[in-house]
Parts: sequence; C-alpha cells; structure tokens
Amino acid sequence: MTTSPDPQEYIHRAAVDPDGDRIGKVSKVYLDDHTGQPQWVLVETGLFGTRDSFAPIHGSRIDGERVVLAV
Repeated sequence: MTTSPDPQEYIHRAAVDPDGDRIGKVSKVYLDDHTGQPQWVLVETGLFGTRDSFAPIHGSRIDGERVVLAV
C-alpha cells in the first residue's frame, strides 16, 4: 500500500476500512513538521459528521473516490 504525496488528494474523499466499510469523510490532512509529508487525516464520523477521529496515513491508499485506511 502506498500514500499519495499530495495532501489535497485525500480531502473530501470517503474514508473506509480495509474491508471497504465506510468510516466517514476526510476533512483535513496533517503534515509532518520536518518532512512536509502527510502523516494523519481527520475523519468526520458519527451521525451528520458530528465527531472527528484521527487516522494515520501510513499504509493507506487512494482507491477511486475512497481512502482505504490501514487502521
């Protein structure tokens, strides 16, 4: 699995688990201060996106309009 070098490619995509089950929608990407590479995504979860959860980008991949998270 690989990660995308462009953080903007993650935003507004559906976040799913490795089985393809929807987790939520990616609303923000956090970069490593030293390398500038994407490290974490903020995923809106819950009813109407009322909760936010962080997920590591490491091991994730973009599959069409979805971000498949490794964790």
